[in-house]
Amino acid sequence: MDKYPLLSKGLAVGIILLFIGIGIIPAIAQDIDRPSLPTSRDNWLYVGGSGPGNYSKIQDAIDNASDGDTIFVYRGQYYEFLIIEKTITLRGEDQNQTLIDIDPLGGTVIQVINAPNVTIDGFRFLNHFTMFDTGGIWAYHCPGLIIRNISDSYHHVTDYGFRLLSSNHSTITRTFLYYKTESAIDIQNSSDVTISENRIIGSIGYMVYSCGISLRDSQEITITNNTIAKCILYGISLLNSHKSSLVGNSIQNNNASGIYLLQSNNNIILHNEISSNVNKGIFIENSKNNNIFENNIYNNGWERLFFSNAFHNKWNANFWGDVSSEKHYIKGTVHLERFNISFPIWKVDWHPAKEPYDIT
Repeated sequence: MDKYPLLSKGLAVGIILLFIGIGIIPAIAQDIDRPSLPTSRDNWLYVGGSGPGNYSKIQDAIDNASDGDTIFVYRGQYYEFLIIEKTITLRGEDQNQTLIDIDPLGGTVIQVINAPNVTIDGFRFLNHFTMFDTGGIWAYHCPGLIIRNISDSYHHVTDYGFRLLSSNHSTITRTFLYYKTESAIDIQNSSDVTISENRIIGSIGYMVYSCGISLRDSQEITITNNTIAKCILYGISLLNSHKSSLVGNSIQNNNASGIYLLQSNNNIILHNEISSNVNKGIFIENSKNNNIFENNIYNNGWERLFFSNAFHNKWNANFWGDVSSEKHYIKGTVHLERFNISFPIWKVDWHPAKEPYDIT
């Protein structure tokens, strides 16, 4: 029989705790030291900063990354073009102070090619000025792409901010785009793309982008809570694009129309601020079955809403700037191609709002 049972049990517990402590301490040390290593157990690679083994160039980290890795870029200025052809997350430390500055000869800052589920987050682009095709981010066949917290605000002429080709299920959010010659955000041959909370500002009188947001041959695109102003042509343009939603956007002071639909059907335009555009608030051409409900459409130049050869569209409960009218007439035209003649027609919003909607 053991004379000191408590002492024996205490020694056993102490030995167990000692082994547990030996295992925990190195794990904690690894987590603390992770930013100074090129990779960690979570497959993070680091660019810039002062840690030993950190990369000095972003492209070198991309080339050495594997699918699923995260590349963290410390604040600083990096002079390079980037090409991404694998599934990675590229994250800047600070949107305003993690800068990618390319050669004055220009080019596209980041190209993403045949890579699913890529995330680009937290950078500012500088200096991509050229006479050739150039832009901020160009993506081809990249489903699941996320572009977030990007500022592309250099005051030179470029062709586009972000261009997505055949890139379904993607997201562009919380970006700032300034001074483009074509489209700030250009979506082509894509579906299920969300464009939200972006700020797109041009300058009428300067050769800036034709459209704030342009959709071509696309469908099921959600455009929501964006601010789009001072584009030389359209705030939002849809060409042969269908089943999309434009909700809660501020579209003001654009030189042609706030929203333009051409050969685009079954779209929803709901609860937008469409005002002070120089030519028209909304222009609908050769498009059908679109619903225009509960928008503020007022103080636009030539027409608040105009349509041409556009049938079976519906408008209801929009605020047109007239607080007393019981109905609002909408002017349009029908063009008979065979006889080369046009004649005016009118549609009616039978329940116009008496006061503007609160769209923030």
